[in-house]
Amino acid sequence: SGIGKNFCVKRKITPENKKCVEKDESFCLGNFRITPLDVPHDSTDNVGYKIECDGVVFCIITDAGHVTEKMEQYIGQANYLVIESNYDEEMLRNGTYPKYLKDRISGGNGHLCNSECGKALAEHATDELRHVWLCHLSGENNHPILAQKTVEQVLRSYGLIAGKDFELDVLRRSTPSEMFELI
Repeated sequence: SGIGKNFCVKRKITPENKKCVEKDESFCLGNFRITPLDVPHDSTDNVGYKIECDGVVFCIITDAGHVTEKMEQYIGQANYLVIESNYDEEMLRNGTYPKYLKDRISGGNGHLCNSECGKALAEHATDELRHVWLCHLSGENNHPILAQKTVEQVLRSYGLIAGKDFELDVLRRSTPSEMFELI
């Protein structure tokens, strides 16, 4: 598994607490039906998740270099969605990162920029979507206000209004958010 190979994970998961999951194969954990989905990223075994409980669908999609058809389907099924809005294209282009890293981040197996995130939402969100949280913002190549404004602008170009059609918030990078009740 990818997490077992990750050098950043100092405390490994014990065998009795591991469960191997297959992408696109649902499993149940208590009242939750969980479906892992493949996300295109340049590290090992990256997945997003669709979590269903009592008719409510929550999806989390991050570490995705581009939006796949499968991701589009999950965005279209979500009532609540956490999605990557990693970088601002201009900040990345004009930033201090070396070219190889800029190319990696903006490549098809890197990360989603703010405008790609907004386009994915605009083109695949349904009337059932209630709340979106932007996540995994770069500390060097993005800013929470910029991410939110860019996504809102893309949504407006499609006739969608954040705060009216669905709520839109940005999650903080290094501190926990407040609790949200998903109903």
